[in-house]
Amino acid sequence: HCASGSSDQLGTGDYSNPLTIQTPDDVFLRLNGAVIPNNGLLNISDIGSSDDTALLCITNRPPPSGNPPNSGGNWLAPDGTRVGDKDNNDVQGFVRNRGPMVVRLKRTAGTAAEGIYRCSVNDTDSTPHSLYVGLYTSGRGQVMLSTLPPHSITSGASPQFTLTCISTGGPATTVTWTRDNVDFTGEVQKTVLNDPETANYSHTLNVTTAGDYICTVSNIAFSASATIPLEGTSPPTGVTAVQDGPTSITVTWTPPSPLDGITGYTISYTGGGSSGSETVSGGDTNSYTLTGLTNGQ
Repeated sequence: HCASGSSDQLGTGDYSNPLTIQTPDDVFLRLNGAVIPNNGLLNISDIGSSDDTALLCITNRPPPSGNPPNSGGNWLAPDGTRVGDKDNNDVQGFVRNRGPMVVRLKRTAGTAAEGIYRCSVNDTDSTPHSLYVGLYTSGRGQVMLSTLPPHSITSGASPQFTLTCISTGGPATTVTWTRDNVDFTGEVQKTVLNDPETANYSHTLNVTTAGDYICTVSNIAFSASATIPLEGTSPPTGVTAVQDGPTSITVTWTPPSPLDGITGYTISYTGGGSSGSETVSGGDTNSYTLTGLTNGQ
């Protein structure tokens, strides 16, 4: 609001140019200004020997007022040895340098070991985190896959199966699952780094539906896929539905033979803005009447 010597109003207005910068996570890796994904892949030669060209492991934990202390984070080599500073270091090719809210991994004399390196640092809530990155020379870090047979588990009333594929040789930046060529990457997927030195990861998925599952693991340089078939019981055949009253429908079917442990069926219906389902006990049951339906269901 601007005014002259008189009371005349010369102009008012709201002027703003907001700028929001959000880091990917409370703890993240960065090299030469670019954020590196957890389990990412880098060429060792891309990491420099200065603070500006080092691989940065950054935490959003705010420092206390006054002179902030250096971050308490650490870098660990593939064999688990902690990377030290120049005066205290058993890791060839790299040194660690701590700063406020950051711990740097910098090149030094010697040939650095290839493999998965780990940064250990705390986040905003002082919760410890581990971030992993694969460091290799050009042409290394190739992903190889093997599989385990489906493992049956019991969760509540519904049987489930755990599918597991194991990747080795390189970091697993992206993991996807499909069932019968349809994407099935869900929230139940889990990736665990079992051995940083050999880059051994296990990738699991819990499912209840039979089909041919394909696990695909990739990083910026390589990709590999493996198929895990999950065989289920045969479905019922000859399914029909006949309206036999104003608000009822009878569903009939032919049970599979053999029953292969089937203990019942679920009939689902939808329409008219609502949906529902009924569970029928008995593997040899061959019909069921849905009642209390409304128009459109």
